[in-house]
Amino acid sequence: FTSYVGLPPLYTVMALEMVSLSAYMAAFLSLTYMGGGLSKYKWLSIAIPIAVYFVSVPIVTVATLYPSLFWLVYLTPSALGEYISSYLLTNVPVFGLGQGVPISIPSVSLPLSIASSVLWVVIPLLIGYFAFKKEDI
Repeated sequence: FTSYVGLPPLYTVMALEMVSLSAYMAAFLSLTYMGGGLSKYKWLSIAIPIAVYFVSVPIVTVATLYPSLFWLVYLTPSALGEYISSYLLTNVPVFGLGQGVPISIPSVSLPLSIASSVLWVVIPLLIGYFAFKKEDI
């Protein structure tokens, strides 16, 4: 199918988007776990990941507007999603802006994106685990 039409099968695109969503949700859940372990208030366990989301969206926006600050993308939980989005925009013709239209998308590194996403999951999980263990829950 790819050799005849030039497009990847739809399931490949959907699988890439599911990987991106899964990584983002895993980071959200680990931040929720960390918030529950660190605070005595239930509302704070959900407020921490929501606050991180509302802080990370402007960071990604600033990073995409100013290419010199693009390294800020790796400080957000959506780094893997940014890599997948840039991959789809540059390598899949149906998502691109068309033939001959110059687009300037800073390249996102796959190893750094994976490392960033893994750290956004592992570090809050460890903090939450040790906080729950300290409280003996």
